[in-house]
Amino acid sequence: MHTAHFSSLSNRTCGALRRSGVETIADLCKLTRRELHQLSGVGIAGRQEILQLLEDNDLILRWVCPEPMIESFHHQLKERVDAGQSFADLGEVFGIGTQAAYELFSISERATASYHANLAAHVQWKAQMERMTK
Repeated sequence: MHTAHFSSLSNRTCGALRRSGVETIADLCKLTRRELHQLSGVGIAGRQEILQLLEDNDLILRWVCPEPMIESFHHQLKERVDAGQSFADLGEVFGIGTQAAYELFSISERATASYHANLAAHVQWKAQMERMTK
């Protein structure tokens, strides 16, 4: 383990990372937030230490982008709404009620916004990893 990189972490957190196979900062950056939460022996304080270490070094954890299918689906719904199709009409097309059609549109809109935010973070992560491997 490169202790110079992990010098700000407690012995407990360093030990938990080592037992989990995380030996370098690059290994750490390959984890998603969910994977970080699942590391054995790393509690709330350890996660805070790790996130602070990454922030102090202008690094981020890996982001997983949802499938662009969500964006495509939202685009199809939005085209219908923009063309003047009501949510009742949309409901008929999909075999659901008006309220369900509205909720489906709202959910797809939020998912699309999340997709774009995650995509930007993923691009940042990939660039970071390329710099680290050079």
